Amino acid sequence: MPGETLNLDMKGILAVAAATLFLLPVPARSEVPLDWEACRRMAMAQNPDFIAAKKAEEAACANLGGSIAGLLPSASLSDSWSDGPSQKDATRWRASLSAQVNIFNANDWIAIMRDGASLRIAKASFRSTSAQVRQSLRGAFADMVYATEQARISEEIATLREHNARLVTLRYDSGRELLGGKLRVDAQLKEARANASAAKRNLMTSRAALARLLGRADTPEWPSVTGELSFDPSPGEFPAAAPVENLPSVVTARARVAQSRASLNTVRARLLPTASASWSRSRVGPDYYPDDGPLSWSAGVGISLPLFSSGVLDLPFAWLAASASLEQSEQNARMAELQAATGLRSAWSNYAGATETVEVQEAYLAASEQRNRESDIRYESGFMSFENWEQIVTDFVNYKRSALRASRDAVAAEAAWMSALGRGLEE
Repeated sequence: MPGETLNLDMKGILAVAAATLFLLPVPARSEVPLDWEACRRMAMAQNPDFIAAKKAEEAACANLGGSIAGLLPSASLSDSWSDGPSQKDATRWRASLSAQVNIFNANDWIAIMRDGASLRIAKASFRSTSAQVRQSLRGAFADMVYATEQARISEEIATLREHNARLVTLRYDSGRELLGGKLRVDAQLKEARANASAAKRNLMTSRAALARLLGRADTPEWPSVTGELSFDPSPGEFPAAAPVENLPSVVTARARVAQSRASLNTVRARLLPTASASWSRSRVGPDYYPDDGPLSWSAGVGISLPLFSSGVLDLPFAWLAASASLEQSEQNARMAELQAATGLRSAWSNYAGATETVEVQEAYLAASEQRNRESDIRYESGFMSFENWEQIVTDFVNYKRSALRASRDAVAAEAAWMSALGRGLEE
C-alpha cells in the first residue's frame, strides 16, 4: 500500500541518518583549565625527570635485593645419562642433588653495605629531583598565572591610555592643551598596545614551559590554568630546628662516606679468610632418576686464606688510597652540611623579603589607584596640570604591574624555600 511504502522509506531514511551521525567524528574534548593540584598530579604521572629518578631508585633497590640474595645457599638437581663400550646398564643413569653455601665471605657483606649506600643515594637523588621538579613546576604555574593576568592588565592599561589620549586630544583641539602633551599620550598609547602584544607572546612562552614540565606538548589553547598567585606567609623567624641532616644533599654526602668506607673494607677483606660448605648426594641405576641403585654422598668445608699474591703485595698502597678517599668523602659531607644550612637561611631570607614586598606593593597600589581616580576628576575639571596628572597615571600603571610581579616573585620564593627543605611533588 502507498502508506506502507512511505512508512518504510521514512524508516530507511532515519536509519541512514542515525548511522551517519554515529560515524561522524566526535569533537575532541577541550582541555580544562588546571589548578595547582591538577598540575602536581599530572607532573607525577608524566614528567620525564621525575619518572626517571623514580626508576633509578627502583633499580638501586633491586640491586640491593640481589646482593642480599647472594648470601642464600645455592642448590642444584641434575640427571645424566652416559653410554660406552664399558658402560654397565646399572650405571647408565645418575641423579644427584648438591648444595653449597658461603659460611663467611667479607666481600658479600661489603657488597650489601655498598649497595645499601647506593640505595640511599638513589632515594636522596629522587627526593632532590622531585623537589627541583616541584620548584620548577610551581614557578612555571606562577608564570602562567602571571602571564594570563598580565595580558588582562595590559589590555586594561591600553584601554586606560586610549581613554586618556581621547581626553587630551579633545582638550588640545579646544586649545586647552599643548601639542607636547598630546604627543606624549599618543606615545603612551602606542607603548601600552605594544605591551599588550608582548604580554600575549609571554603567555605563549609560559604555556610552552608549563607543558614541558607536565610532560605534554603545548597547543595554542593548552595548558590553561586557573587560580591566583597565592602563597603562605613566611615564618616570622628562621626555624630553629631546620632539618639539615634530612636534606637530600646531606643524605647523599653521608651515603658516599659509607661507600668510601665499603671500599676501604674491601681492601681490608683481602687479609680475611673465606669459608664455604658443600654437600652432595647421588644415585646411579639403569632407569631415569634411579631410586634403588647405589647411593653416594659427600660433604666438605673449605677455608681459603691469602698468604702471598699480587692482591697482598699492593695492599699497603690500596689501603692508603682508600683511606684518603674516605677522609675526602667525610670532609665533603661536612661541607655539604654547612652549605645546606647556608642555603636554608638564604632561601628563608628571600622568602620573607618577597612576602614583605607584596604587602608594600599592594599598599602603594591601593594608594595610587585612589590618587588616579581623584586626579582624573581634577584634570577634567581643569584644576590640575597635565604634567601632574600624567605622572599620577604613570605611577598607577607602574604600581599595577609591580604589585602583580611582586606576587609572582613571592610564589617563586616560596617554591625555592620548599625546594631547600627537600619538599617533593609527592608531598
